[in-house]
Amino acid sequence: ILDPVFSALKLTSPTSVIAEATAMNREIWYKQSKVSYTFPGTELTAGRSINVTLYDGEGHLPSAETHGLPSSYKLPGSGSVLIGEKGSLVIPHVAAPKLFPEDKFGGMTIELLQARDHYVSWADACRGADHTTSHFDYAVPPTEAVLLGTVAIRLPSEQLSYSATEGKVTNNSKANSLLSKPYRKGYEPSWIV
Repeated sequence: ILDPVFSALKLTSPTSVIAEATAMNREIWYKQSKVSYTFPGTELTAGRSINVTLYDGEGHLPSAETHGLPSSYKLPGSGSVLIGEKGSLVIPHVAAPKLFPEDKFGGMTIELLQARDHYVSWADACRGADHTTSHFDYAVPPTEAVLLGTVAIRLPSEQLSYSATEGKVTNNSKANSLLSKPYRKGYEPSWIV
């Protein structure tokens, strides 16, 4: 789940992506993948860049050495792990987050935000009474990252450099050609030059 990673760290568009995946065929999508992104650092990260790795597929999880959690801890089937300089934060999908190491953070409480009903939030936004939690300003970078990951999966083990300002892969013409599709004459979107 990339959403908490984007919102917690205020990530923007990735600058590079590389993927590994099981073989695809014409009938089904891959069974497992690992997509590794590099994002520009933010005021909430250490360094000029931050690496984010997405593991997908049943039972396809990072190794214990990767996330630094106790070997006795079972990762949730879906969620995120933020690995910091002083510990790790596990954010299960639809459950309370947990800080590690427990001996260091055991007494710390994490304030949970009030749950929002996505349908009501959307209706409130339509009426101008509120905004959705995934409005376009927020949703574009994570969507862009996921779509770049699907391009990288089609070109396994190739490091793709991406320029968000240009909206293109700068080092691989095949990957760049997968970012758009041909449009029927007379129905091209206005942003197609």
